[in-house]
Amino acid sequence: MQGRAPIMCLVGGLRPLHSAGLARRSALEHIGGFDETLRFWECEEVTFRLAKAGRLERVQMAEPAYCWRMHRDKIYIGGEDARYRSAPVALGWIEQIRKAAEQRPLAELGLSAADRHDLLDDCTVWARLLYAQDRAAFRQYLAQARQLAPDLAPTHPPYAAWLARNVGYEAAEGAAKLVRLPRALARKSLQRLGLRPPLSLYNWD
Repeated sequence: MQGRAPIMCLVGGLRPLHSAGLARRSALEHIGGFDETLRFWECEEVTFRLAKAGRLERVQMAEPAYCWRMHRDKIYIGGEDARYRSAPVALGWIEQIRKAAEQRPLAELGLSAADRHDLLDDCTVWARLLYAQDRAAFRQYLAQARQLAPDLAPTHPPYAAWLARNVGYEAAEGAAKLVRLPRALARKSLQRLGLRPPLSLYNWD
């Protein structure tokens, strides 16, 4: 995060979590502490406000400062059986992004090209998850995301971005899902047989 815009505290798989860093108590009190109304994104949101009030600096450490507990028998974010449901998490993310942007469009935030791409990449990831699991939430999410970027299109794969600009975002995601379907079916079949699918069968896009 060193040198990056504070909004990037909410973006990317390597976004900093508050528990993994150190902050002065006076700084935490100055920004009003944690937002206790949040059930998810509370660490990223408080880190965003700390970065906005001052700055974040990278400090070398010999060992991890934060451990993440994963439940082997439970999906972290997903459907009814997951620890957290996809819809509130994704809708909460776009709400926090728009709040951090002060309801301004992405073009007015002065982000670097790399940061802008990373933010739009996350927009794609959350939209794709909702499209697969909750179509009503997907449309609600898309309406909010378009207030951030009116010309919003998936960042990947390239054909989905092209389709979104010509036939609409939802139709583009439908086409992308069809393209990924054979790999998904092959992966599930191997898993049911107790075999580990090769990496080539995972949908990295």
